[in-house]
Amino acid sequence: MEIYSLYSRLKQDSFSLFYMGEFDDDLTEVLMRIQETSSDEGKSIKKRVSYLIAECFQNIIRHSDEEQEVDLGGTAKFFMMRQLDGTHYLATANPVEEENKETLIESLDSLQNLSQAELKEIYLNSLGNNALNAKGGGGLGLIEMARKTKNPPAYSFIDINDQYSNFFMQLKMKKEDSSDGIKIEDTISMYDELLENKIVLLRKGDFSQESILPLFKLFESNLQLKNEDLVFKKKSLYILIELLQNMNRHAVPFDGSQEGLFLVALDKGVYTMKTGNFIKKDAAVKLKGHLDSLVGLDNIQLSKRYKEQLMSNTISEDQGAGIGVIEMFRQSDGEIHYSFEDVNENLSFYSFSATL
Repeated sequence: MEIYSLYSRLKQDSFSLFYMGEFDDDLTEVLMRIQETSSDEGKSIKKRVSYLIAECFQNIIRHSDEEQEVDLGGTAKFFMMRQLDGTHYLATANPVEEENKETLIESLDSLQNLSQAELKEIYLNSLGNNALNAKGGGGLGLIEMARKTKNPPAYSFIDINDQYSNFFMQLKMKKEDSSDGIKIEDTISMYDELLENKIVLLRKGDFSQESILPLFKLFESNLQLKNEDLVFKKKSLYILIELLQNMNRHAVPFDGSQEGLFLVALDKGVYTMKTGNFIKKDAAVKLKGHLDSLVGLDNIQLSKRYKEQLMSNTISEDQGAGIGVIEMFRQSDGEIHYSFEDVNENLSFYSFSATL
């Protein structure tokens, strides 16, 4: 997938995060931290969004049926949060057994077209008699989602096989004057595209120092990475740090935001990390020359260039090159790819990809 086309698809989002793969309770706090550092809204809004993140994430953990050894058609559990025109969208996907599907639909449909007062009444009644079955996807959590967002959850089911369906749920916490925005069909389309391209983590937004730190934890907490050996973990985290720091230091503002896009793809044990950000054209020419000079060098030659760079520092960090790029070439076990796409007369979109 071309990272610039993916960026263009999410261009209007002030912030996006997509995560696919393994889920556990430890990731909830990490996701809250990512949201908090990616938004400049007030504490009240952040608190509501953090609550919704926790409920959405726990919905995946608690309400996913215990999949036995059955073919789930290559599906993956999924979490999304996006911010567009001041409106927050959160979505989840997880498999549910067909026998629980109708109960889940009834629970969700019971929340449609209710006033805040009616939702509060249902909530209080459920506290007393647990009228909505939690395993079926109802319960207090769903009622509170509807109350916090002032909108009922949107949902959809996609058949996986005779036993399971993929259950998509989306929340929308909107401004009073917001447009229709992101529909659940758009989210399902994005899910399919990420799944097809084996993308397990994607973030689009501002890559300030504070906002990138939680991404290290999210990447490290991926249960698939936990199973890798220590040497591989160190190499992957080093490349991750260099890629994110590169954007933090060298991305130039575009449309009022110093933003970029970062993703991790995982295919048969091979990790590919990609970044994309805007860079001034004169800096792009110098950076491309530096990158071109590293292509085809073996580790001995790269080590020599690394030492020479340390000694001379002829290419400054401000120009987007430096020893970090050389070290990424040394640490990557696979291919390095990069490209520069003209955006306007002053800016290029710089894409970088490292495989290990």
